[in-house]
Amino acid sequence: MGIDGGDAGELVDPADQARGLRFAGRIAEDFKLANGTWVDCAGIRSALLSRSGGRLCDLVVAGADRPALCVLAWPDTRTPDPFDEEDLRVLIDAHNRDQTRPSTRVLDGALLDPEPDGDELSRDLDRPRGGLVTTIPEGFVPLGQEGSFLGHVGGLTWRRGADRTDLCVLLEPHHLNPNGTAHGGFLLTVLDITLGATVESYLGAAADRHPVTLQLSASMPAAAKGGELPFGEATVDRATRTVTFVSARLHSAGDTVLTASAVFRNPPPPASGR
Repeated sequence: MGIDGGDAGELVDPADQARGLRFAGRIAEDFKLANGTWVDCAGIRSALLSRSGGRLCDLVVAGADRPALCVLAWPDTRTPDPFDEEDLRVLIDAHNRDQTRPSTRVLDGALLDPEPDGDELSRDLDRPRGGLVTTIPEGFVPLGQEGSFLGHVGGLTWRRGADRTDLCVLLEPHHLNPNGTAHGGFLLTVLDITLGATVESYLGAAADRHPVTLQLSASMPAAAKGGELPFGEATVDRATRTVTFVSARLHSAGDTVLTASAVFRNPPPPASGR
């Protein structure tokens, strides 16, 4: 008869089974990411607690069925140097430097009260967007267009000016790739919208007449991580009667994430008499 307690074990000496087993972590808490990869929660927890130098009481790895991992940590208030949010960010960054797989990299984390509370822990594990920004920046409004492609993409806000339009992205879990960064195809969509909307503002196009992308060239020198707030901005370089040349930049956390140049066919003028 065996008892399944959720613990993992390994032979003390594979050549001599009589020496018995030793504890090798827990497997009951392991889960899969959205891409189907199993996560070694005990291994990640142990590695992070070890790196903390005894300044954390405990730590939980979360992210079942999500694109990326996050951690919930409880600081040890008995230490002379209390563990704070900046320490947690440094800890996560140090851990990620040695990791290359989504199942071992940690996207974000949060510090909780020193004494874990069961109800509080349950609420935090159920948060659908842990670590992601949910507040629209001042001056921006939701892009809207519910029921359209852009409405389906979601997370898009904009600020329209006299001759330009800026976009800001509230990254959502479905915008992220398995590495925990914004998907390149999604960012290209964001910049294409920024470019086209800026052309509309510059030309003063009617609300029902939109420019059409003829050519788009882009490069991606960096990545936008979950928890950041990418901004897109564009400038019209030159406009003719039929086409407009425009360039744009997407930046996040001080880094240029994507640059692009494009040519748009100008929207047709209103029919005479209208």
